[in-house]
Amino acid sequence: MSCQYDVDYVGWTCEQAKLLLAGDYSALDIQHLHDEILSLGEIEASRFCNYAQIYFLHRLKKRYQKKKTKSWEYSIDNSLIHMRSILRRNPSLKPRVMQILTEAYIEAKLAAEYETDLDEETFPSHCPFSVKEIFPTLEEEYL
Repeated sequence: MSCQYDVDYVGWTCEQAKLLLAGDYSALDIQHLHDEILSLGEIEASRFCNYAQIYFLHRLKKRYQKKKTKSWEYSIDNSLIHMRSILRRNPSLKPRVMQILTEAYIEAKLAAEYETDLDEETFPSHCPFSVKEIFPTLEEEYL
C-alpha cells in the first residue's frame, strides 16, 4: 500500500515511519518528510507565541481595566510556566524570543481592545513588558 501525502496524511506518516525503521530510505518521500520535520519546530514556536499572547492579554487587562479577576492572575502564571517549559525543552528558540514576543503582543493588544471596549490609545503600541521582566533569568536558565 502506498499512501500519498496529500490524500491520506495519517496513512502516509505510518508508512514513512515503517520505511524508516526498515531502512528502506530510497522509498521515503524525502521532500514531504523534510517539510514535516521543519514544521515540527514551528509548532513549538507557535505554542510559545500562543501562551505569550494569553500572558500579554491578561497583563494588559490587569493593568488598564478597573475590573480584576483571580482567573487573570492564574492565566498569567500558567502562561509563564508553559513559556518557560517550552524554552527549557527548546533552547534554540531563545534567539527568536524577542521576535515572537513582539508578534504576540500585537495580537494581545488587539484582543485587549476588543475585549475591554477601551480606546485603542489606552494600550501602548509597543510592548511595555521587557524580556528581562518576563524572564528574569533567561540568560542563566536557557543558555
